Amino acid sequence: MVAFHSYPPTSDAVGLERWDALRRKYGVPLWHGETGEQGPPYDLNRETTEFLNGAGVGWSWWTHKKLERRTQPWVCPRTDGFRRILDYWKGEDERPSREQAREWLFEQARRTRTDSCDFDPEMVRSLVPFDPAGYQASRPSAQR
Repeated sequence: MVAFHSYPPTSDAVGLERWDALRRKYGVPLWHGETGEQGPPYDLNRETTEFLNGAGVGWSWWTHKKLERRTQPWVCPRTDGFRRILDYWKGEDERPSREQAREWLFEQARRTRTDSCDFDPEMVRSLVPFDPAGYQASRPSAQR
């Protein structure tokens, strides 16, 4: 298999050309293994996934990459403690104690769990052929 990454995502034959040449040369499948970073209205996601599916190229999308970005299925919040750590690194806040930093970093990690993030069904729907309805129905908040 030949795995490749591209930003923005490969969405046409021109972008796929060099990878497709390797596929033909070695007789192996292609995997578009890293891509994403496209925000609303997600037209490029639709275009890309439809193209890759039609071209016989496997693909995966970033699901959790950046905080507070509408480029993945879950939009995860940035905690106040993590903001303070970032501000310290930029020279804009006091140095946290070791205990504070540990607590704040673990809190940020806990807040990246899907139940703490906002699910973006339109982003998921743009990854053809995914349909977010099943996931949405299974979420505890949907059962209230």
